[in-house]
Amino acid sequence: MTAPTGSPSLTGACEWQYPDHPDALAEQVPGSNPTPSYTIKCFDGSTYLGGMYLTGYCDSLVSGMVSDNPDRYGPVSDEPPPWEQWECVPG
Repeated sequence: MTAPTGSPSLTGACEWQYPDHPDALAEQVPGSNPTPSYTIKCFDGSTYLGGMYLTGYCDSLVSGMVSDNPDRYGPVSDEPPPWEQWECVPG
């Protein structure tokens, strides 16, 4: 079950993690940290909600699933970018 777009999705993970914010969106946040996996955060409009717990999200979709991203340390120039290459896999 891969998740660069559609369901499951990064925005879906934000909506799951922050249920009091139905308009929560996953957005890329440029920063000084060179690790691409830390550049996606959850926002509700301009309000920063926090990061996301993808393994918890995967487990909520299918019990026992965890998130995996074999390219999490890949260069930002990868297509698709590293943060969009995660997937839910059996734990």
